[in-house]
Amino acid sequence: MKNWIHKGLLGLWIGVFLVAGVSRSFGNPVDQDIQQLKQLIEKQAVTIKALKDRLAKIEANQKEVEVKVSSRETFKEQLPEWISRIKLHGDFRYRHEYIDEEGEDNRTRHRIRTRIGMDAKVNDDIDFYFRLASGSTDPVSTNQTLTGGYTSKSIWIDRAYVDWHPTFANTCGHKGHLILGKIKNPFLMVKSSSLIWDDDLSPEGGAITYQAKLGKINPFINLGGFWVEERKSSGNSGMFGGQIGIKPVFGKINVILGGGYFDYVDTQGEASFVKENKGFGNTLDANGNYVYDYNLWEAFAQVGTKFRKIPIALYGDYVYNTDPRDDNKGWLIGFKVGKCKRKYSWEFNYTYRYLEKDATIGAFTDSDFIGGGTDGKGHKLSAGFQLAKHWKLAATYLIDDKHIHNSHDYNRLQVDLKFKF
Repeated sequence: MKNWIHKGLLGLWIGVFLVAGVSRSFGNPVDQDIQQLKQLIEKQAVTIKALKDRLAKIEANQKEVEVKVSSRETFKEQLPEWISRIKLHGDFRYRHEYIDEEGEDNRTRHRIRTRIGMDAKVNDDIDFYFRLASGSTDPVSTNQTLTGGYTSKSIWIDRAYVDWHPTFANTCGHKGHLILGKIKNPFLMVKSSSLIWDDDLSPEGGAITYQAKLGKINPFINLGGFWVEERKSSGNSGMFGGQIGIKPVFGKINVILGGGYFDYVDTQGEASFVKENKGFGNTLDANGNYVYDYNLWEAFAQVGTKFRKIPIALYGDYVYNTDPRDDNKGWLIGFKVGKCKRKYSWEFNYTYRYLEKDATIGAFTDSDFIGGGTDGKGHKLSAGFQLAKHWKLAATYLIDDKHIHNSHDYNRLQVDLKFKF
């Protein structure tokens, strides 16, 4: 740029001398032209000075950027190596909720949920996960109601586990994991159906998950053994179970087909889980103990595709408890259209569920359906809209009948603002 400026100036001055020579040869008629040319040179000089100033500013900014980049790289090099193996993530939700239950006073409340987690790479085969969350001792909810005269709210260990995924089990598209601790639920729930398990449940124990890549079939298996209640005076309650299924792909159609079995041991005749004398819909005796055992068979399916780039899915889930003769089954069907991902994207989800008293453990199923637990039926409509990156507006409306027999209305509206990082 500097050479171009110098050449321009030289050319303009040569022009001035030539015009001046012509002026001396032919007289004063060209004086006006000389004056105009001088004015043009002055304007060019101003422009050239502005260009020089701009160039100097650009060069200064470039040096500043180079210094910042160098400083950043130097700072990274000075940090301990283990910091590069840690990732932080979290989310926050603000909820307005309205509950209209027949025979009860209407209820309006505001609730928050906040979670912050850490993923740490121990080595190439082992990861460690840790997450804190708001809430209470309720295993199926991390909500915290805004009440109590501004009292401080509790934070709990929501997840803490190690994940061993050895290289030999994770090649050629295969995925194998051994997980130990208070873990993310390893069992597949079609579109988060929550028929047997609530989304927020973090079971405690160990699990093995494996998904194979075999052409277009993609079989999978999930196994788990979990501690539910440790007792000094009687047997410990636990749950052992597993799922097996396939995830075939047929062109643009994705399918999930599978089934599972879950066996709660030392449950019949023992005190109810989570809260004494509260079965969350399950049948209890006069002492607050479970009347039945819970040996659950499950079947589930999901079919998904895209229509004009919009994802669409149909899904269903079924559970059957082999112990009681009556009130021992539940099922759910639904569909989902769209997906909140990019700015201004949207989604809509509808489900209908029917869940009898002793179809599953009520303390661990969906905490929003009929206020939590089993023994009910109803519709759930939810919609979401992506306001911006990591910022979502959502609404859910539940139209339920609480209790299968002698039912009464239970309606619930939830409006959420969700943020995550």
